[in-house]
Amino acid sequence: GEDISSTEIHNCLNCGSNQLLPLYLSTSQTMIGFLPNSLPLYYECQNCSLILFRKQCDPDSVALLYDEYERPKSNESELIASCINNKGKSHFLEKIKGLELVESLDMKNISMIDLGGGFGEFSCLAKTRNPSWDVTCVDFNLEHVKNTLKQYDVKSKSLNFLNDNFGQNYDLISALHVIEHIPFNLLLSFFNKIYDSLAINGFLLLTTPNYDSPLGKLFDYHLAYPPHHQLILSPSWISKFVEDHNLFRIFKESSAAVLLENFESWFSYYEKTAPTEES
Repeated sequence: GEDISSTEIHNCLNCGSNQLLPLYLSTSQTMIGFLPNSLPLYYECQNCSLILFRKQCDPDSVALLYDEYERPKSNESELIASCINNKGKSHFLEKIKGLELVESLDMKNISMIDLGGGFGEFSCLAKTRNPSWDVTCVDFNLEHVKNTLKQYDVKSKSLNFLNDNFGQNYDLISALHVIEHIPFNLLLSFFNKIYDSLAINGFLLLTTPNYDSPLGKLFDYHLAYPPHHQLILSPSWISKFVEDHNLFRIFKESSAAVLLENFESWFSYYEKTAPTEES
């Protein structure tokens, strides 16, 4: 029932260009209410390639998008266990690939914080695979899951990590599917907060839907998820952004595909709901 404030964009918030190409939904999607493909929800800047949701959420309203309606009550213990055991949980391969990138560095006894941790699946997976790590999960509200996280020896912090300080000297900060949820006007400050919170030679593990992916462009579910996805990004755009602002050096990249990881359920769904025979 809260009032969420947003601002209609007319120019690219990154480079200021007014050359904005409207993007239209192409697939049918129940989670966003079968929105029509006659109205563009996102714009792609023809100058810098940033994709923006056309109504950028005002900074003070971001946390209001993530309430009990967006994330209804569920069996958190079962969700976490199914993720760890790879039983019916999506994004599992992505989580494993992300951890393998970090584990290949052979760092021991590291301090890790997982921003926007949701139910804590990734935090618990990281702790289970690496018992020596000191793992903390952070999100706007973790009261519903903090006891479950404690069972996995994962610490929890309920705070607005876009505004509040979340600590210092972390060897690893992870943000899985977080930055696409952040309005552009908060993106640089979010990266700066992470940079300031990392230990010397610390690492940021980042995942986000990849607009450069041909598969992603065919199926716009993970690209166009309004109003939660405020941005649609790509490795090339992120690399340039962090380099321009002297933030991070890209160490390694990898990819995973939720559509292919769970192809039986995804493609049977598309077969039933695709708006055209060609689709």
